[in-house]
Amino acid sequence: MPTQTFFNLSDEKRKRIIDAALEEFAAYCFDQASIARIIKSAGIPRGSFYQYFENLKDLYKFILNLAGEQKITYFRLNVPQFEGDGFDFFQTLRALCLAGLQFAEENPKLLSIGNNFLKETNKALQEEVMGEQLPKAQNIYTLMIKKGIELGQINPQIDPLLANHFLGVWSASLSEYYIAELRNLPEDHQADTLSLIKDNPFLKRMDQMIDLLANGLGPHSALGGEPLDNLARR
Repeated sequence: MPTQTFFNLSDEKRKRIIDAALEEFAAYCFDQASIARIIKSAGIPRGSFYQYFENLKDLYKFILNLAGEQKITYFRLNVPQFEGDGFDFFQTLRALCLAGLQFAEENPKLLSIGNNFLKETNKALQEEVMGEQLPKAQNIYTLMIKKGIELGQINPQIDPLLANHFLGVWSASLSEYYIAELRNLPEDHQADTLSLIKDNPFLKRMDQMIDLLANGLGPHSALGGEPLDNLARR
C-alpha cells in the first residue's frame, strides 16, 4: 500500500497520480504497464514515485483496492434492499449484478482495468490479488446469507461458509463468462464492452445462473423454478 508520504500530498497531486495510474492500467495489463508513462503523465520525478510506492505492483494493488472500495460504496448507495427493508436474497443478488453493470457503464476505466486483470497472463499476481480482494467481496455475501437464512429464503441446512465460498466462485465464474463472450466479439466491436453487458441475451443468461443458485440455495426458485421437493419426487 502507499506510504504515508503519498497520503500527505495535496488532494490535487494525489489525484494526478491516481488518474495517471488509472489511464495506464486501463490501457495495459500489468506486465505491459510502465512506471515511466505513469510518472510522465502525473508530472512527478521517478524518485518521488518510490517515495510513494514500493514498486509498480504496489501501485497496481492500490488501484484495484480503490476500485473495489468504490464499487462496494456504489452498491450500498444503489441497492437499498442490500441493508434495508424489502430484502429478498436472490432478487438482491440480481440487483447487485445489475448495479455492477451500471457501475461499469459509469466507470469505463475501471471496467477496462477489471477486464485487463481477468485477462492477465501473470497468474501468480492474479492469484495474489484475488486472495486479497475475494474476502472483501465475500463480506457482502456473508451479510446477505445470514439475512437470507433468518428470513427463510435460504435453506437453513446449507453451511453459510460453504455458501459464501460458492458465491465468491460463482461471481468469478460470471466474470470469466463475460470475458469469454467478450473475446468472441468481432475485433471491431471489442472496444465496446458495454454492448455485451447490456445485451439482452447476456442478462437472460445471468438470470438463468441466478435461477440455478436459487434452486440450489433456496427452498424454491426465486425466479419461477419449481420447489426442490417437487423435483425430488420426479
